[in-house]
Amino acid sequence: MRDCVTARGFPLVRAGLLAGLIVLPACDRILNYTEQQHIERARESQRHGKFYAAEIELRNALAKNVNSADARWLRGQILVELGRGVEAEEELKRARDLGMSAEALKVPLGNALLFQKQYRRVMDEIKVAPESTQANAARILEIRGRAQLGLGSYKVGCALFDEAKQKDPSQVPAYWGQALCDLGMGKMADARGRLQEALKIEPKNGRTWTLLGDLERGANRPEEATKAYGTALEYLPEDLDARLGRAAVRLMQRKWKDAEADINYVVGHSRGHYLAVHLRGVLAFGLGRYVDAKNLFQVALRSNTDYAPTYLWLGFTEYELQNYETSASYLGQFLARQPNATRVHALLALVQTRRGGGPE
Repeated sequence: MRDCVTARGFPLVRAGLLAGLIVLPACDRILNYTEQQHIERARESQRHGKFYAAEIELRNALAKNVNSADARWLRGQILVELGRGVEAEEELKRARDLGMSAEALKVPLGNALLFQKQYRRVMDEIKVAPESTQANAARILEIRGRAQLGLGSYKVGCALFDEAKQKDPSQVPAYWGQALCDLGMGKMADARGRLQEALKIEPKNGRTWTLLGDLERGANRPEEATKAYGTALEYLPEDLDARLGRAAVRLMQRKWKDAEADINYVVGHSRGHYLAVHLRGVLAFGLGRYVDAKNLFQVALRSNTDYAPTYLWLGFTEYELQNYETSASYLGQFLARQPNATRVHALLALVQTRRGGGPE
């Protein structure tokens, strides 16, 4: 709405009559959009991956009609894209109360529950029904597959991804799930092939490009990962996962300023994203600011106590600060979550030596 304050960038004191002739009608057009026009503008923003703009349009639509089931349903989907699972669930429930069909709500609600790690609820509430279309059934099966992985049922989850793909081979998320299963079995090449299959179906799918970036980063191929993340951001310019992934690669390459730019973008567009805070800690560590790094890692840990790498980095940081007792504690907590990290076992033994005790 900046053009309602200035005339195409010129201060009003200099715009004079031009402000009255151009600016006010522009504001009037925005204010006079109908509920449906706001919804259509939101859909257009969604198609271009501009989810924040879409969410604003939907809030404007709801200001015109608080009982718009379509606006609330679409806003629920947009909130899922923004990673705001709790708010998305609330909005989708309002859409249901206003008459939106249960079938139309299953996929966005399932995704909202996955963001909240409500895996059991997904299995209880999000199910294929006789009236489900082939496409919707495939999407529901994929969501249930992710829930099963979250519950630790690896084989069941992977079988659901396969079933989803058989139900509708054009549903790209099923390929994501299969790639995840391949990675779990150490089949890096097969996982890459799944994602490349998905890109043949939807070459401009930003989520697939982000997952490919994650895969290449895990394979220690930083140039390929950076390229994949960059392509993802061409199609989904507001994708925080792609920004965070690219920031992680840039930190590995010691490209501090580039990494900081991506991290700052995420911080400015999220509500204390724990990964952004964690990566800020990695950046501070890389620059030798160990006290700052420690504080940032502790903030990240309070937001997500299950993220194992934060314990590892706290162990590194406390070691640099010569707090060997605390370093050993954090490294031990990391190994409790990642017991096969042999190099960390060796580091823990070194820390225990420094603190004056032998390996436990």
